[in-house]
Amino acid sequence: MKTNILKNIPAIIITFALLVIFSCDNEKPKEKFVENEKVETKDSVRAVVKNKSKPVKINKEYNDIAKYLAGIKPGSRGELYNLSKNQVWRRYSIIADYKWRNFHATKTKKIQSWINKEMNDVEKNNNMIFYPFSGPDVLHALTFFPNAKKYLMIGLEPVGTIPDLLAIEKDSLNSYLELLAQSINDALCLSFFKTKDMLTELNNQDIDGTVQIIMLFLSRTNNEIIDIKPVEINKEGNIAYRKSFEMVEGQRGFNKGVEISFRTINTDSIKQVYYFSIDLSNSGLIYNKRAKLFLDKIDSGVTTFIKSASYLMHKNWFSIVRNTIFNKSKYILQDDSGIAFRFFDKETWNIQLYGTYTEPIKLFKKNLEEDLKEAYTENSKPLDFRIGYGRKSNLLLARKK
Repeated sequence: MKTNILKNIPAIIITFALLVIFSCDNEKPKEKFVENEKVETKDSVRAVVKNKSKPVKINKEYNDIAKYLAGIKPGSRGELYNLSKNQVWRRYSIIADYKWRNFHATKTKKIQSWINKEMNDVEKNNNMIFYPFSGPDVLHALTFFPNAKKYLMIGLEPVGTIPDLLAIEKDSLNSYLELLAQSINDALCLSFFKTKDMLTELNNQDIDGTVQIIMLFLSRTNNEIIDIKPVEINKEGNIAYRKSFEMVEGQRGFNKGVEISFRTINTDSIKQVYYFSIDLSNSGLIYNKRAKLFLDKIDSGVTTFIKSASYLMHKNWFSIVRNTIFNKSKYILQDDSGIAFRFFDKETWNIQLYGTYTEPIKLFKKNLEEDLKEAYTENSKPLDFRIGYGRKSNLLLARKK
């Protein structure tokens, strides 16, 4: 039996609580791994959807779920449509609309303008975006790279399951929507997820992993879902389809993932986002040979995106994934929490710096890079949007020579 922590709280208090959850005080809008369950395999991440000339069939069920999660009224007049008439959901929807208008006005437009000016060549030449340490943040991958065909995301968080919204008891809807709002608030306000929060927010009986958040983000970025399939990494390091999702935690969940096929509304180009739960540390990859093989099979020439990565690749015990990025990438876009500046071979990479770098936030102050600080005094360009941990943001764009 799911508990309802807000059951006896008046509606006006619930509305206020959601407003607090969704508020950003610094910006205002300007306007198992089981062998016998494998049913099909792919050669690494190279598969391309065929027969693109055929009419694209949208999965109405998945789209309605994604819309409901996003605070958008479902398009099909079914049970979820009726559930969206609930006053609690309607309040959630109103507040979500406000927050997303704010995000698009203060972030999306600025980022897109910056891309057109500074990354036009990158946008024309990227087929796949590799986003390690991403968690469920497909939002920023889509915002920075809207024209990519594939997005490969990796994090420690479990994959989770597609939610059965009709099974959530009516009296528990308040707490579920509040938890959902908490899960995405940092991504909207701060541009990143807090790791300690995700350990609880994406690992409970209702929101049990990243799938629900990815679905929400796809819906709110003007996309329609074509299909969602559970996948895993097999012994050969290839992607294998599985028959069903399951709730698993910790290392039992490693190598499991999801494949979501989608398209931007009113377009026919089919895109795919993959999320896998993998420990990317050296010890994690040494003992997880499937994951290591999988990384080795990533196509060369990808664009790597790194943001709010806790400075992990500054450490020697993350050298495997760091070297994978250098070997596989044609472009790297990151903030200072990604790969330390000293590891970039200046004979191999053309580097342009953006924004301001003085020092990391207090939590990561030991990761101060004097060489990066000096490089910023010599050559950097302005950045007019917030990205990463600090209030003063920075980005490094590296192009392989």
